[in-house]
Amino acid sequence: MQCLEIVALEEKLQRARAAFEAVVQNYRKRIGVCPYEEYLRLSKRLERAWHAFERTRQDVEQHIQDHCCLSQGSKLPV
Repeated sequence: MQCLEIVALEEKLQRARAAFEAVVQNYRKRIGVCPYEEYLRLSKRLERAWHAFERTRQDVEQHIQDHCCLSQGSKLPV
């Protein structure tokens, strides 16, 4: 039986990764052509997205350590 908590955490991680990648893509598109104020906003948004992704990744890792969920059919690559 698969752990429902790890499934939820993995889905949250996928959403956080997608959000971070979208912010990176927008940052790359706008860097060098945007006003300085926009650059500061983009940089802050990038930093927040990275931290959200990293916190979620750490939550997944902690759950795996605490519950050994990867041995029970997790969808995460080993």
